[in-house]
Amino acid sequence: MSNTRYRESRILARSIHRLPNEDHTKYNHKVSELRKHFENFSVNVSEICQWLMGLRPGGKRENDKVWNLLLEPSDVFKGQDEKQVDRYRRLVFGDRCKMQ
Repeated sequence: MSNTRYRESRILARSIHRLPNEDHTKYNHKVSELRKHFENFSVNVSEICQWLMGLRPGGKRENDKVWNLLLEPSDVFKGQDEKQVDRYRRLVFGDRCKMQ
């Protein structure tokens, strides 16, 4: 797992209660597994956010075209209707995801 600034204490937002007649050991194991899944999810989301922020102007992977495509796609595809712009964005990100 990579290092993230996300605080683990915020992962489980509310308490989890044991099922009626559920064994304490089984319950604790399920809670532990759930916590691991939430931690992994949080780290993955953090990494995606950090990668995206690296695309912003001044970021370590600065890429104005991709940044503009994320925030202002109508500026990138001038003169296209909204449906067509969304189609282009799905194509771009679909191809990008396949390359990695």
